[in-house]
Amino acid sequence: MDTFDRVRKMRQESDSSDHGTARAALEQAMSTPERTNRKALARTGLVAAGVFTVGAVVVGITFGAGQSGDATASSSVHPGQKTVAPPEMELASAVLTKAAELQLKTKDVQLQPGQFLRTTVEQQQMIELRTGWEKSSDPFNESNGQIIAAIRTSYTDSRYLPADAGQDAIREDTDFHSIEALGDEAAAKAAWAKYYVANGKAAFGAAAPAPQVFNAGVPEPVVGDYPTDPQQFLDKWTSDIESLRPIDETKAASPPEKVNPVHGLWYGLASESFLSAPASYRSTYLKALALTTGTRVVSTDGADSILEYRSSDGGDLYRVTIDNTTGEVKKVQQRYASQANADSTRPAFLAGTFDVTSNVSREVVDAAPAINAAPPTNR
Repeated sequence: MDTFDRVRKMRQESDSSDHGTARAALEQAMSTPERTNRKALARTGLVAAGVFTVGAVVVGITFGAGQSGDATASSSVHPGQKTVAPPEMELASAVLTKAAELQLKTKDVQLQPGQFLRTTVEQQQMIELRTGWEKSSDPFNESNGQIIAAIRTSYTDSRYLPADAGQDAIREDTDFHSIEALGDEAAAKAAWAKYYVANGKAAFGAAAPAPQVFNAGVPEPVVGDYPTDPQQFLDKWTSDIESLRPIDETKAASPPEKVNPVHGLWYGLASESFLSAPASYRSTYLKALALTTGTRVVSTDGADSILEYRSSDGGDLYRVTIDNTTGEVKKVQQRYASQANADSTRPAFLAGTFDVTSNVSREVVDAAPAINAAPPTNR
């Protein structure tokens, strides 16, 4: 699957809960060279391998930050092992626990007849361009060479869940499009035209495409039975993710990446399965995350708290913004270790940027937009 297909399908596969599909996708990923595999995951958002079932609980995952795995040899990977967390991590745990308690206090949104709960995730991604792109048929999927430019792109997915559980949900998608270029702007625009415009996308810098609104069918429950004890939830999460590894890893083209359950917990905070779950599930999820180590507090001032998690091997970085009043997740950001030059450096024009930023909002609306399109055929 090339870059165009991966980005076009971004988040569209995130509703799959079939365990066999997840396993097959993981096995395919394991047979792919490491750098390309990481880039594929970065492009796709929540890919098919990123959604599976814990008991009857649909959750989002991502795989590996590097061969050494989690932030520490901690209870987040080895549930039975006890560690003493430094004060900074204890503070981060307190922030997550408070957010979990606020989830229960604010309860689930009560809709009146005719109303909808709109959940919107606007996902921005940085797609980088490397030297030698002129010779590639898929220039934004090259993993060799130095990064010379990047394009910030956007895709927005809104789900309208009705007050009547038997009524169809509505989905509104604003398709993948460019926002800005960083670095060598001329090269970025030329590569965009060569690949994306040639595949039917709008020219670089064009206005966002008109949203497509379609019937998403009767909503299915996103959670079933799940452990309500946070430690048991974390243990189940860890064991189920690790069970997805290929049975015969010797067939992999390169050493398979270590499955990192904690990365999945952070990334899943922007998934539909977490955002649309009952408050009790979201609370347990956050309390389980509070049991892990490797998280620090960036800020707790003002309306929001900002937390960061990075694995001890200097791998992927996750930053999450949480509303201090409601405990709701407002933003999930990721910086991938693989999206760097061969010497692990990033160019100056990418300083302070994140490779994926998911902006989240939830609000009650009195009506859903009018349907103007048929459901995608690839769902």
